[in-house]
Amino acid sequence: MMDFGTVRLADPALDVGCFLADWQFWDVESHQAGLEKMPENFLAGYAPGVPKERLMRARLYEAMGLIKCAVRRVQLFEHDWASRVAELVERSQVRLNDLQLSLGMPAKRQSLTEVHEQETASSLSHPPSAAPVNSSCRSAVIDPGISTLATVLNGEELVKHLGALPCSQRGGTPRPSEFTVLSWHNADRCTFRFVFQTELVGKVYATDRHDVHEVMEKISRSGFGQADEYSIPQPVAYLPAVRLLLQEWVEGTSANEVFKQGDGPQSTEAAKRCARWLARFHALAPPVGPIAGVERLLSQGERKCQLIAQADPSLADRCADLSERLRAAAPAPGSFPLCASQGDFWERQIIFAAGRTVVLDWDDYDVADPARDVAHFIVSLEKLAGKHLGSTRALDDASSVFLQTYLEEGGESRVPERLSFYKAAFWLRWWKNAIQTRAPGWRKLVDMMLEESFTSLAAGAGARPGQRQ
Repeated sequence: MMDFGTVRLADPALDVGCFLADWQFWDVESHQAGLEKMPENFLAGYAPGVPKERLMRARLYEAMGLIKCAVRRVQLFEHDWASRVAELVERSQVRLNDLQLSLGMPAKRQSLTEVHEQETASSLSHPPSAAPVNSSCRSAVIDPGISTLATVLNGEELVKHLGALPCSQRGGTPRPSEFTVLSWHNADRCTFRFVFQTELVGKVYATDRHDVHEVMEKISRSGFGQADEYSIPQPVAYLPAVRLLLQEWVEGTSANEVFKQGDGPQSTEAAKRCARWLARFHALAPPVGPIAGVERLLSQGERKCQLIAQADPSLADRCADLSERLRAAAPAPGSFPLCASQGDFWERQIIFAAGRTVVLDWDDYDVADPARDVAHFIVSLEKLAGKHLGSTRALDDASSVFLQTYLEEGGESRVPERLSFYKAAFWLRWWKNAIQTRAPGWRKLVDMMLEESFTSLAAGAGARPGQRQ
C-alpha cells in the first residue's frame, strides 16, 4: 500500500466500494484474461467474517462510485465515451437493484410495461407520438457519434444542402421547417420528419449509408413503387456530405395499432395484407446484401442463455438444455433457399396507407431464409399479444391467417418446416438490458422467453429433411 496522504476515519465499507468501482472503470477485459472476475474474487476473500450490513453498504458505495467515475472521468474515454458511460451507469443500476431486492424493498426501476417499451423502442420508425424538435430545443438532440447530426437538425444548414439537389428532386425552393424526431439510435442514426414542399423523412447516419438509398431504388423498380399496392417509402435522394437519406413520408395506420385491438376482422385483414406484401417481396425483390446465416442466430441464442444462467444460476441446466436443442433444430446450410429480406420484418415496420401496404426501415436489408421473416413476424405478434392482450396466444388466429395467406400467395412452400427453429431463436432475442440490470419483472420475462422457446421447438420436434444431424 502506498500514498497515505488522504488517510481519514471513515466507514470501512467505503474503501471496499470505492475499490470495486475504480476497478470497473477500466476495461480490464482487454488487458488480461480473468481480470474481469477480480471484483467477485476480491469480495469472496473479504466477505468471510464481515457483517452483512457492511457488505451491503459497500455495494451502495460501489454504485455511487460508478456514477462518479462516469461523471468525473468521462474525458478519459475519448471516442467511446458514450458507450463507456452507459456501461458504468448500467452496472450501477445492477448494484442498486440487487441491494434493494436483498433488503426486501420494491426496486425503483422500470415497470414491466416500461421494460417492454424500451426494448422495442430502438426499432421504432413511426412511433405513435413524437415530440417536435424546433429551433429552441434541437440542441437537446446531441450525439457526438453522428458528426453531421447538428448540421442536419439546423434548419438553415439543411436548406443549403437541400438546395444543391436537382429541381426534379427537391420540387421547388427549399424552406426551413419544424422537425419531428421519429427515432434516435445513439451513435448510429437519427430519423426525423420535416416539410420540404412535401412531407419527407430524413435519416442521418454515423457512417456512409448510400447503399440503403441504392437498395431502396432497386426494390422500388422491382414492383414496389409509389403506385403499387405493396410498396416501400420511395427514396428521394442521398446527400453524402451530411450522410442524409431522404425518403417519402407515408401517412397511414401502423399495423401495430391494428393488432393491439386483438383478434377480429380487422386483425385478420391486416394479417392478410402483411402476408401478401411479404410473399410478393420474396418473389420479386432482388437479393442484395450480406447473407444472413443460421449460425449468427444460434450464437445470439446461446449468449442469451448464458446471460440468463449468470443472472440466475438455478436456470443454468435449463438454459444449457435449450441451447443444445436449438442447435440440433437448426436447418443445415444449403438445405433452404435464400431470398431478399428487409432484415427486421414485424408489425411496427408496416403502414396501412390509402390503397397501399408499405414496409419501412431498410437499414438492415440482407439475404436470408424466407422462413426467418415469417417467424420474426409471428413472434412479434406473440410478443405484442403477451404485452397488450394478456396472453401470447391472443393473436394466434391472426398468425395462422398470416402463414396461410403467405403460402397461398406463392410463399416458399417448405417455410413451415423451419419455423420452429426461428421462432425459438427469436424468442431469445429481447430484454438483454432487463436481465443484466435485474429490472423488476425480469424473471417473469425470462420465464416467458424460455417457455416460448421450448414450446416452439417442441412444436417442430421430429426429424425433418434439412435438419442438422
